[in-house]
Amino acid sequence: MKKAIGLIGLIFMFLNVYSQEQKQIYFESAGDKLVRFYFDENYYLVDKNCEFKSIERLAAFDGSTNKYIGSFTDFDLTGRPILEGNYANGERSGLFKAYHPNGSIKWECNFSNNLPSGEWRYYYPDSKLMMVVLFSPETARIMEFYDTRGRAVVHQGNGRFEFRVPVQGYNPYGYPFVKQKGKLKDGVPDGYWQIYYEADKISDLIAEEMYSKGVFKSGVDLINEREYESPTFSLLPVEKFFRAERFISKSCNYDEIAGYIDYLMDQLSEPFISYDPKEAIDDEFEYKVQVSKEGSPSKLEVMDDVPKEISRPFKYILTTIERYIPSFVNGEYIEDELHIKGKVAINAEGKIYFHSISIQRKNEQ
Repeated sequence: MKKAIGLIGLIFMFLNVYSQEQKQIYFESAGDKLVRFYFDENYYLVDKNCEFKSIERLAAFDGSTNKYIGSFTDFDLTGRPILEGNYANGERSGLFKAYHPNGSIKWECNFSNNLPSGEWRYYYPDSKLMMVVLFSPETARIMEFYDTRGRAVVHQGNGRFEFRVPVQGYNPYGYPFVKQKGKLKDGVPDGYWQIYYEADKISDLIAEEMYSKGVFKSGVDLINEREYESPTFSLLPVEKFFRAERFISKSCNYDEIAGYIDYLMDQLSEPFISYDPKEAIDDEFEYKVQVSKEGSPSKLEVMDDVPKEISRPFKYILTTIERYIPSFVNGEYIEDELHIKGKVAINAEGKIYFHSISIQRKNEQ
């Protein structure tokens, strides 16, 4: 399960013993008071030998405060630098630079008091300027945007903005990108905006939103045919390196790495947001489901039910989950039986939530 790595300083002192017992190495000494951290592509800590390891961070680290100190560099698996920057007492400080695979600058930005300050400049792999975002303590304004031909489609904060970024987390519809398009006025969204899921040459309109001078007014989810009250997707590229400061680890399995465990927890918890439980809830659940090689579920069976108070809606919610990640054996997806276990409890706000979910696959070893 995803979990916070607490008391890193103490853990680091006994790293050899810890590693032997747990067979998990999330970080280790690199000499000269440096520590090497191991992350997946989303900056979750993973085991040093995990097949999903994508990033290694070499950084000075204060184990007594669990904070990065001084400069750091992140590398991909070929040893090529992909990000470099500096921390002052655990806060982002000074110039940060990210790099494209060809070594050219991907973006650069100064940080002050842990926040972006001034211009955040994005570049194409050929080093041509793509976008300039102006940050202040109150707002982030898109001031300039150039298409791949070098044409200014947004100038001094005004113009038609159209930009796509990778989908964050698990996407049950299989689209790798999300695109937003609409008008910018003084650097912020204004008027009617459209959101699309995209894959290669396929583009499907999934949502419509209305803004007034940067203020979100309304949104409609066209897939689920419902309205929502806050923006669904970030207008700007989501920089995942911030997560490295939280020291959150993930197990080395695809369900966790792909974000499906988080997605499933949200699918189970969200319908209970407005529900007011009549008694304390702290229980376990387990069910099994047959999943086709396309990910479609069938033959659902609850083996360990949740408390009676929420049993009926829980069983209904399980029938609404339309897709699971299919099992993968010998280079191809297969039909399989999945056992899903987890816990249900009440959080600090008094709301029901599902957590500690794990997926066991009968035929995938």
